Amino acid sequence: MSNSRNLLVGLVAASISFDVGNNWMAIAQNSRSDRHLSEQEIQSLINSVQLSRVVNRVTDRVGLDDKRSQFEINSINQFVSAWQRVDPSIAPFLGNWSAYQENLELYPSIIRGQVCVIREYFAGSREGTKRLLNVGKVSGDKLITDGELGKRVFVKRKGILQKPSTSAFPNQEVEYVGMFGTIRGRNGFSAYVFPIALKEINDNRFTRLGCTASLPSKMQPQTSKQKHPAESIVSDFYTWYFRNNNTNYRRMLSQKRESFTPELYKNLDRAIRISDTSRGSGMLNFDVFSNAQVESYSFQIDSVASQENSAEVYLTLQTGLGYSRRRPNPIKVLVVKNNNRWQIADFVYLRESPNIYSLLPILRGINQKKEFSEIPWGNYGTIPSVPASSSSKPVKPTDTIAKYPTNDNFKKVDRILKASKNPESLVKLRGNQADQRRKFQKEWESRNPAAAKFLGAWYTGDRYFYVFPSTAKGGTCIVTQDTNGNLTMQIGTVLNRELRYSGGKGIFWIDRTNIVASRDSGSGDLYPIYATSEVPELSESIIGDMERQKCITKLP
Repeated sequence: MSNSRNLLVGLVAASISFDVGNNWMAIAQNSRSDRHLSEQEIQSLINSVQLSRVVNRVTDRVGLDDKRSQFEINSINQFVSAWQRVDPSIAPFLGNWSAYQENLELYPSIIRGQVCVIREYFAGSREGTKRLLNVGKVSGDKLITDGELGKRVFVKRKGILQKPSTSAFPNQEVEYVGMFGTIRGRNGFSAYVFPIALKEINDNRFTRLGCTASLPSKMQPQTSKQKHPAESIVSDFYTWYFRNNNTNYRRMLSQKRESFTPELYKNLDRAIRISDTSRGSGMLNFDVFSNAQVESYSFQIDSVASQENSAEVYLTLQTGLGYSRRRPNPIKVLVVKNNNRWQIADFVYLRESPNIYSLLPILRGINQKKEFSEIPWGNYGTIPSVPASSSSKPVKPTDTIAKYPTNDNFKKVDRILKASKNPESLVKLRGNQADQRRKFQKEWESRNPAAAKFLGAWYTGDRYFYVFPSTAKGGTCIVTQDTNGNLTMQIGTVLNRELRYSGGKGIFWIDRTNIVASRDSGSGDLYPIYATSEVPELSESIIGDMERQKCITKLP
């Protein structure tokens, strides 16, 4: 690993522990599931530790000296200064910061106020070096992020770096970036020092999020006096959208037909008509222009990245269950030039980064369903293609994920279960828990018959799916827990044997007691998940969201 310089964090209180593997200081107090720490919690951590050495830990092996050359220092200072003129809120954080056996790389983005965070660390001889990606926005003096690292808050501060007795250098005041969050149920703090210049990364997720290691002058930013035609198209469309989003704007979409490419409008128009039928109800169970199931309040254009015949327009919507609970919701709009007219070709949803997906594959998946073949296509004219050179090729989920699984998909799940010889042994229901689960599902059959068979907790490996019933017919609230312990609530709709949520994700009934199949971002393959008695500890915000969707908040 390059630039693995040294940051040692000292113990100053008995209530603090130290994880040598990743330089993580954790206050020994219980904490709710992964969340952003408050200002008070952050300050408490800063006050509890100092930038010094860990007593009798790694100080005999690692020095604390700043070994950067003057050229490296000048390079990062020039980079930060260039970005300070373009986006002053993010500039102080930028650079490749160091800790013991790990690096924290904070990249600028062509989206104003956004920072891409990459944590690279050594995970042991078996797993080697790992890289985790977060994306976030600067709010005040804090960088608030989410992603593979979990919910993390970063601040930039100054502190005294104490040197070991063997060092020829005196103690020195340094600037550091502190990372704050929860780990294993405890509040934690890690710090990074001695930044150097960033290097470009060959990672599709990185480029699709607008991350860059370039100077801003090389990005051809749009000036306030020079508005790109693609920005005008997107701004005009979202102005219309917000003027009509409290009415049924889907029925008025023909007013903006010329804003879309024929390909996008063709698929959008027919998918909406399918979702308006009783059989197709719930196919588009989210607002396709905000990627949300809640209210939208405002939007702003962040940046435009243009080529000769295509452009990517980055914008941020404010969405939420109530104005006081609105949150940033980033979207990338792909715009192409067709016969001297700029038109919207697709919407790419960035909020669930790194699991990025786009609208057009979802629409195509709905329109390819054979059970809706009687619903006609309209006459939409010729269809331009998105240039192959564009970096905007939508990523997963693909068309496969949006389609209903084939017989081969279900057969593959069956083979997986048969190969395990005794799949029922993976069901985590003991004693009378299976009877309690059946009783719970039975009670809901009269009120929500379509959803009843999916209700309860499910798991595979260290991932969990909690399906709560709603008093709305066919509706559910699905709380998912990822491998980092993060809980996310989404609205689910039952369509025959499928419980669909969040675009192409879903849970499928396979005629087995206490075993169903699941599909999420990735290849689109199905895999079995098993009943469990595990019950999540829901945060107050998730409980509030569920109650607004008329969902109960307890499982057997």
